[in-house]
This record gives sequence, C-alpha cells and structure tokens, in this order.
Amino acid sequence: MSGTKTFIDSLIKHIKANADKIAFNNKMFEIMEGDLLKYISIALRDQLNPESADLALKRVAPINVWNKINRKLSTLYSKDVTRTTALDSDQELIQYYVKGGLNKHFGNFNENYNAYKWSSLEIYEDEKLKRLNFRSIPSNQFLPFSFSTTNPLRPEGMIRFMGTQTDASGVIKNKFFVYTDEFFISFLDDGTILNEDLIENGGKNPFGVVPIEYGASSEYLLIPTPDKDSFQMTILIPILITDQNYASMYLSFPILYTLDADSENLPKSPNIFWNLKSDNPEKSANVGVVKAEPDLQAQMDHTLRQLAIWMDSKDIKPGTIGKTTAENFASGLSKIISEADTTQNRKNQEVSFKEIEFRFWKRLAKMHNTLAGTGRLENRKTFSDPEKLEVMVEYSQDKVIETREDLVRRLKLEKDSGFISNERAIRKLNPSFGDDEIKKLLAEIDAEKSTTIITEVEEVPESDN
Repeated sequence: MSGTKTFIDSLIKHIKANADKIAFNNKMFEIMEGDLLKYISIALRDQLNPESADLALKRVAPINVWNKINRKLSTLYSKDVTRTTALDSDQELIQYYVKGGLNKHFGNFNENYNAYKWSSLEIYEDEKLKRLNFRSIPSNQFLPFSFSTTNPLRPEGMIRFMGTQTDASGVIKNKFFVYTDEFFISFLDDGTILNEDLIENGGKNPFGVVPIEYGASSEYLLIPTPDKDSFQMTILIPILITDQNYASMYLSFPILYTLDADSENLPKSPNIFWNLKSDNPEKSANVGVVKAEPDLQAQMDHTLRQLAIWMDSKDIKPGTIGKTTAENFASGLSKIISEADTTQNRKNQEVSFKEIEFRFWKRLAKMHNTLAGTGRLENRKTFSDPEKLEVMVEYSQDKVIETREDLVRRLKLEKDSGFISNERAIRKLNPSFGDDEIKKLLAEIDAEKSTTIITEVEEVPESDN
C-alpha cells in the first residue's frame, strides 16, 4: 500500500490532537459505569482542606443524576420502531435483523449519543451465530477521521482503540485498528504495522464500506466539543447535597467554647457535662455554645432549582418543583427528572437518527450480501440493491407519564369546573374497570356521602326553643 506510512503518521497525529476529548469521554464513561464517587472525591479535595475533605467524604452523597437524565433523553428505541421499504424481500431481511435484537443495540447507541454527543454502532460477523451482529462503541474507544477539504464532516474512516500490545523490544504500546471503505490496517502508536493481523484479508476491506455507523450532534464539527457542562453539573449536584449533610452534622453537634477555664485536658465529645473552675481566682469560669444553624431548607431548594435550570438548558422541561422538606427531598429530585418533558429534544433526535438509520441499512446490506455470497451466514437471502435501498423509520411517540396523584388532581379540577361528570372522572381514573364495577363504585361513593350527611345532621345540638 503506497503512502501507508504517511497515512498512519497522519492518523497518529489525529489521535494525539484529540487525546483530551478521549480522556474527557473516559471520565464520563466511568461515571456512567458507576464510579461517580471518584470525581466527587477529587472535587472535594480541591475545594476543602484535607481534614475537612476527609470528613465530608464520610458523608458524601454520590447520587448519579446524569444516568437518570441520560436515560430520560434516550427513549427513541424504548418502544417499537416501524421500518418500511419498497420490496417485500428487503423488508423480510430488515425484520430478520430487528427480531435479532437490533433495537437493543440502537438503544445503546442512542444513550451513548446523548452522553458523549457522538457515538457509533459497529456491525461485525458473529461466527458462532453465523449472522451479522451489532454493538455500540462508547466514545472513549474510537475516533472518526476525515482529511477531506470539501466535506470534512463526512467520516472517511474509523480508528478503533484496541488496548495495548508489547512490541518487539518489550515496550507496551497502544494498539489501533483503522477502517476505510478500501482497506483495514492494524498498527501501534509508534507507526509499526502489525502484519500478523492482516493475514486473513491482506489489508483490504472485503465489504467496500466501513463496518461502523457514526452519528454526532454537532452541525459544524466531525468530533463535537465534549459536554463539559454536563460533567460539571453531574459533580455539582451530589456535592451540594453533601454540603447539606456536612452542615447538618455541625447543626447536630454545636461547638463548645470556654472563657477563663483550663480546658486543655477536657474530653471533646458530644453529650458530656463539664464542671469547670476558673484558672484565675479573680474571674469566673464560663462555658458557651456556638450553634451552627444552616438553612437546610433553602439549600435543598437551591439544589433542586439548579438541577431544573440545567435540565431546561438541555431542552428538557423539568417536572414540577413542589414544596421541599427533608422528608421529600429525594423524591422531589427524582420527580423533577422522571416527570420531565423531553418532547422538543426528542424531535431533534428523531431527525438525526432517521438519517443515521438511512445510512446504516445501506451499510448493513452491503456487508450482508458479501458474507451471504460466501455461505458464511445462516440467512443466505440477499438485499436487492444496497445502493438503492431506502428504509423509512418512524418512532413511537413518547408521552409524559402522569402519576395517579396528578391525574386525581386534574380530574377534580375539571369536575369542580363543570367540564366533566363524576362518572367520566371515575372511568378515567380506573380505565380497567367494567361498567358493573363503575356502577358499584359510584353507588358506594353515593352511600358514603349520604352517611356523612346524616351523621353531620345528628351531631347538630337541638335548639333550646
């Protein structure tokens, strides 16, 4: 391959230029996989002295709001997706791959897309199942590249990070795979080509397409700027809650101080009594208390409102923020997210993923036809013409879930306003009830109302007249 060394040198330069983005995405990956505490600890140690940081970490609240928000954003594939094409034979193969679990992998793609602002879906040959299979690649494990000056937003190929490998000198090096429509190369970070990985295909790509579908949220960058705002807020929310835990400890255990008393050897512990004598015979010993009184209510409201503003900045309309108390703070935080409206954000995603799927099916069809022709797939039917294949996608509409409590409140308001009858309200509140059950429930309600009226009348004292 002529010019291979120059090409690989360009790829290595590209990898180094984007090392900061990969490192940042690795932080997001660790947070999403359950290691939020690591980054809260780093932040607290940057903000507090060592002794205070150690104490705060014992009361840390590693509540991962980002995972919940990201799942709320990533619902395109949580319900049925309708895919249609012109020819029945192509439609049959599309359904074959959908039934094989494609929506699950596209759901992972959707989550990674929202978490990192860019992600991908890899198509690979599953030799055990004798079929094409899929996996979404988190964005700390690959890089798209394009050296085009006419359309730099269209990827020319993909670089997969394949861990490390020891070179001939015993030095550990980073290993990469690079895919383009024409070839496949395996190399180390010093530019060494690993020919042992090219034996099977000779460095050529037999499919004629990169086996990875790519998607990014930016209209102007091939590799979007990392979502550092989300990272900051993901760390800040649990820190603000930890601040409340930290402050409540000092509220529970006030600081004692002494005046004109020898307190050097006095035990320092709550719930003890000191009997002091002044070390100056002309003065009286005096003990006082400094009681911290942080406004925990205001701090809780402050935390929830910052969460709501952040969500709104991401085109997520947060759920209702009610009156906050220590008892309902956790449920209030959860409610803001679970009842959030992502309608506008979802519409934008639908446009992007329809385009992604349009390209994906052409890519899959080429790879399927190539392998089916060699007998390596259990399903040897082929797509009619991958280049002309057009798959139209429609997503099920995602509705904001209304809790029973909210439904009761809404129906009561409609009934009190005269917009709905009592029976219709009962039917909406109990959609699974039949006519007989509805009539029985209405009769029971009427009976209870009659009993209440009679009781109230009997309790009215008789007039003296």
